[in-house]
Amino acid sequence: MTKNSTDQQTQAAQQLFSLLKKSVRTLNPYHVEPAMPRIKLDANENNWLAGRFQPILQERLESLPIHQYPDSDCLALREKLAALHGVDREQVITGVGSDQIISWVIQAFVEAGDQVLVMDPTFSMYEIDTLMAGGEPVRVPLGEGFVFQPEPFLEKARETMPKVVFLTNPNNPTGGVIAPEVLRPLLASLAQLRCVIAIDEAYYEFYGETVADLIDTYPQLIILRTLSKAYGLAGVRAGYALASEAMMDALGRVKPPYHMSGLDQLAALICLEHADALQPVLQKVIGWRETMEKEMKALALQEGEDRLRVFPSRANFLLIRTPLAAKLDQRLRESGIMVRGYGESGALANCLRITVGTETENKELLAVLQEVFQPPAGRSTEKPAEKEGKG
Repeated sequence: MTKNSTDQQTQAAQQLFSLLKKSVRTLNPYHVEPAMPRIKLDANENNWLAGRFQPILQERLESLPIHQYPDSDCLALREKLAALHGVDREQVITGVGSDQIISWVIQAFVEAGDQVLVMDPTFSMYEIDTLMAGGEPVRVPLGEGFVFQPEPFLEKARETMPKVVFLTNPNNPTGGVIAPEVLRPLLASLAQLRCVIAIDEAYYEFYGETVADLIDTYPQLIILRTLSKAYGLAGVRAGYALASEAMMDALGRVKPPYHMSGLDQLAALICLEHADALQPVLQKVIGWRETMEKEMKALALQEGEDRLRVFPSRANFLLIRTPLAAKLDQRLRESGIMVRGYGESGALANCLRITVGTETENKELLAVLQEVFQPPAGRSTEKPAEKEGKG
């Protein structure tokens, strides 16, 4: 390529960038690492259900009319979800993951300059969607140990009068929860502020507590759910929400036609039809979460909290903080295990989020932790870290 053609392409790229909406120019693309490790514990997937519904899906695919547009209203899936949760079909909406429904909430209610209140740290898509709409995210830091503080949150809500409030319960990526005796009074107070209240319960099945029973009490309340986590359908993209009919009417104004493919709808239906298989798996995940937390805390007691801190979780993952985060992440990768790292700055500095995997996967991960924090006699943990720093 000649210098002139390179200059022309650079100029064209700059012109294209100048055409971007101002609210999009500062955004970085959402990056997902493409690597497929031997043991994948970085995305909070349910590895216990790997392949569980594949044979049934393959059989039912033969009768799927892929030459036709799918049911735009997802009636069969919504009826199944409504029956599962004891609500009317008109109180259920489905989406391509709960991410899509989050974007609809923002599209429907947030205009340029509107403020959206979120916890910090929390799921990044609330802020990204808000910025794309020209809104202003307002972060309320969690307390010590990533514990939710209702008073500062409500105070900030009264100060800013946000158009939308997002609360994540259990929270991603910390795993912490807002207890019912805290959340329910908080909802009553927020409901007086004339704002939309979105409660993201993506990890509800691992926790068991919900405020979905309040959707008739608060028309501005929406409960976000997904089949990607507990139900093991991350590769399908099937999310849903429970809310009042008034809220569903609002979201229906921005929902595109044929938003959910026939394949996604079929896979979600098959999964829900066999939901009885989920309970034993949930108990295994929860049991291993508790076992891993106990094992990690035992290491922390020996090492000191400044060397390894394990945060309480009611989801299907654990968040840890350690000054050896980079070294531990590297050693895990060398063992074919991938977890989610958050770098060395910000609220999640030196933190790793570790999905609860299968029994074999969890044992392999714990073995690496033991190796890093309790190396054999005569082997220093500092030398590899020093070598890594020089690279």
